[in-house]
Amino acid sequence: MRPTLLLVALTLSYFSYSQETPVIFKMTNLKKEAVPYANISILDRTDSLLSFNKIADSTGICNLKLVKNKQYIVTITSINYLPLEKRITFSGNQTIFTFILEAEGKTLEAAVVISRKPLIRQEDDKTIIDPENLAEASTNGYEVIEKTPGLFVDQDGNIYISSLTPATVQINGRDLRMSAADVATMLKSLPPNAISKIEIVRTPFSKI
Repeated sequence: MRPTLLLVALTLSYFSYSQETPVIFKMTNLKKEAVPYANISILDRTDSLLSFNKIADSTGICNLKLVKNKQYIVTITSINYLPLEKRITFSGNQTIFTFILEAEGKTLEAAVVISRKPLIRQEDDKTIIDPENLAEASTNGYEVIEKTPGLFVDQDGNIYISSLTPATVQINGRDLRMSAADVATMLKSLPPNAISKIEIVRTPFSKI
């Protein structure tokens, strides 16, 4: 039987968390009325992997964190309003951003309810986990890994994939040349929503 390479690949949605600064997004219409429950998509212009989504509250307010001296593409959508896309540069000085949405001017004839992405999906030789739901019940990235189906973490921080051999861990496609304890420490320092995707790969070694 050929040995199997076990790999856990993590895609971080916000790895520069150490420089994050709290900001407020405020959504209003042309009448300066609040636009509640708008969907906000934020993309780092320098790295397409660093993106996340937020939902405004009933008053049109959304609290989030941005990295100083970063450029972002902000896309806002809401029922009965035209989509809005803005490019912003966050210097760290401005803490409130106001976005004005224009009414669509059409009567809503039908509503489409879209379910969340599935927790687990299979692609070729890898299993892809969407950790969004796991992050909601976790306090850091390490807890997200502990709660991921198919993974096991021992008391020393080693990550296993249904095997007695510890898995290799990658961050954004790069191998971590760190001990299991250091990997565990790094994951514990990450906010739970920092991991946007977990890939569990089982790839057999090639014969020599």
